[in-house]
Order: sequence, then C-alpha cells, then structure tokens
Amino acid sequence: MKINFEQISNINVDCVIGFGDGCIVAGNLKKNNLRFFSTPFDWQMNYSLENVYSLLENEGKNFFKNYKFDSKYNKRNHLGVIDTDNGMISLHDFNKYLPNKINHIIFKYKHKRRFKRLHKILQDAQNICIATLRSITTQEII
Repeated sequence: MKINFEQISNINVDCVIGFGDGCIVAGNLKKNNLRFFSTPFDWQMNYSLENVYSLLENEGKNFFKNYKFDSKYNKRNHLGVIDTDNGMISLHDFNKYLPNKINHIIFKYKHKRRFKRLHKILQDAQNICIATLRSITTQEII
C-alpha cells in the first residue's frame, strides 16, 4: 500500500517503528521510505503488544529462547519456527539448507544486535510513531 502523504497532517517524530502483526507493516514502511532500521519484530507474526513490551523490557533475552519447528509455516527456503513461550512465529529466519544449530546461532546474533539498536533508538527518541496492522485502540498502544 502506498501512503498518500498529501492527506496526512504533518507530524514530527524521531522514528517510526512497526509492530506487525506480520510482515506487511515492515514491507509498507520500507516501500514508503519510513523504515531506516530493522527491528526484531519486523518479519515475525502472531505476537501481542504485551509480548513486545515484555521482550523490550529484558532487551530480548527470552526471544525464541524455547522454540519448535512447525512445517505448516515453512516457506520456499525457510523453516517455520514458533516461540513456545509466547506463540510468536518466525517465517524468514531459519534457512532450510543450514543445520539448525547454525541457524539458531545466526538468529540469536542478528536479533541481539537488533534489540540493542532498537533499545538505543527508543532511549534517544522523544516522539515515536508506531505503525501497526491490528484492530486495537490508541489507548492499547500507549
């Protein structure tokens, strides 16, 4: 979806962060030149904002700490993985041609870096725009 910026009143924000649910939010932020960094949540699905809050509080220490594979979420080159602690689903992180141990090491390294960067951005930001594709109220986001 292309955003018509002519119809939006001017807002001043330090950053725009997408909290899904799913890949469409990150994809649309990128398409509209509003995505300048990757967050751990960009390409995940089936997670609540409570999950986000909890993971941000501990800087992602429990992010996919316990997980299982589910073939119904497999994609062409990737395995579907479910975080068994919160039900979050990763569709694009585990390459089906790499050993699972290597996949998990790469996953942990990549997302540890993303959590660290996101934590710094959120600490430095005064005004944050949250983009989401959820049926929730502004109060629930706050």
